[in-house]
Amino acid sequence: MFMEDQAEMKTCSQCNSFFPIISQEDAEYGICAENEAFGPYLEHISNQDFTECQELIDEKQFNGQDHVCDQFSPIELTEYEDEDVKKRLEELGANGHLTPGNIQAVIMQEKLRKSSTDVYEDQLNSEQPDDRKEAIKTLCELALFKNDAAFNSLIDYFTQNPPEISQLLQERILFLKHIGYSEHRDTLIQFLLNELRNITSEKFYRQWVLSILNNLSLGPKESIYNPLSEILNEGLFNRKINKKIERTLAELE
Repeated sequence: MFMEDQAEMKTCSQCNSFFPIISQEDAEYGICAENEAFGPYLEHISNQDFTECQELIDEKQFNGQDHVCDQFSPIELTEYEDEDVKKRLEELGANGHLTPGNIQAVIMQEKLRKSSTDVYEDQLNSEQPDDRKEAIKTLCELALFKNDAAFNSLIDYFTQNPPEISQLLQERILFLKHIGYSEHRDTLIQFLLNELRNITSEKFYRQWVLSILNNLSLGPKESIYNPLSEILNEGLFNRKINKKIERTLAELE
């Protein structure tokens, strides 16, 4: 076990929250996942994609050999009994890639999948639009790590808050931009189809309708084609929107 080899050393690189970014000679540099500034970018970082937050990483990265803080939580692989995680670690080992950095990536992803969303759910109820925006982005990131609570909290929020004002409409568009094609695809599809059925003003909701159709064009056909065809046949929209629906159906063929 990684931690057994370095039992007497307590450095940030041995903490569950440390995520390595670069190695320079004998020093490994990284960031701390507990830093809230990285909340909206966790999926990108775990996949070694730093393009969305490189400036932030440059500002916040530090030497993994630094002394630990009071939030130190040692890496212990035996804590993670999830079969998917064990399988991924076994695959890394079989391919000769069971490095501390890769172990950290797998553990971080598992940690995010199980992370509490209470703070962000509270933030969704803030009166400040910027607070809600950041909560939506972070919850989307957690949902992309198969965090069911994060995804469900977003769906509940939007279901309870119809887009009757522009700000709520833009929050929906932001949500769909970040959630993309997630593991919760079936539930997302049902939510989006219901949104289309409840549209009351084509002009006001046009951008949201187009965002929905762009997402639905990603498929899968068996879940979308028939209910979307029914919506087209119900004549809920004008000619331009109907043409877009027809193109979406054609893309699903």
